[in-house]
Amino acid sequence: MRAAGWLAIGLALGACAITGAAATAPAPQALQEARRFLDAPNAPGNVDRAIGLLQGAANPGGSAEVEALLAEAYYDRGNALDDRDQAVQALETAIVHADRALALAPRDVQVRYWRAVAMLVKAGRLRGPESFGLVRTAVRDLEVVAAAEPDLDDAGADRALGKVYLDSPWWFMGDTDKAIEHLEAARRRAPDSLKNRLYLAEAYAEDGRDADALRELDGILNTPPRDNLSPSGQQERDLARRLADKIRASQSKP
Repeated sequence: MRAAGWLAIGLALGACAITGAAATAPAPQALQEARRFLDAPNAPGNVDRAIGLLQGAANPGGSAEVEALLAEAYYDRGNALDDRDQAVQALETAIVHADRALALAPRDVQVRYWRAVAMLVKAGRLRGPESFGLVRTAVRDLEVVAAAEPDLDDAGADRALGKVYLDSPWWFMGDTDKAIEHLEAARRRAPDSLKNRLYLAEAYAEDGRDADALRELDGILNTPPRDNLSPSGQQERDLARRLADKIRASQSKP
């Protein structure tokens, strides 16, 4: 589970067409190792190891697979960084690699997803006029992904769309009904995702549906934690507890 709404995360560059001779295929072992590292991005050093392998596997003609994995890896790096400028730089690099991958493989839905969430995180870090254009572009990409591969990244496209509609101001894409529609879809497709349930609870609470929100929040809190609970998973539990306490406190007031 990775992607989140652009305002919640505090979540471009033009296409970089690839020219030159036909590429030779990158070493499969390097790509498999990079994929293994990216499947556990929270483990210390994994993202940097993946980037090193992929940069070594790159070739002058370009490889859509390598560029797509680099887009995902730099998204992971940017999303994890606290320093705003370093995060934006990594996210811009992710978008560049995604654009290169799409120039080579325009129908690649997964790389379109990683480009979209990189744009959302970048928009959240910038919080300036450029953010609005990034969000609009990301939403168009996410709608394509939601239609073509709705299960990707634990229903990540619907989750991200729902968070955009939930967190945006009313005068720019803010729409609680649309947020609930997308987040309920994400919840149905990936019911074990704590992030999906948390965001849906937030949308229900925003809509005044406290009972529905508490059902999702209590579901998160009553789910036994995994042995390898990630920092993100712990954060979701903490946020769920705080929101549940806030709702119950408001209900107890005369």
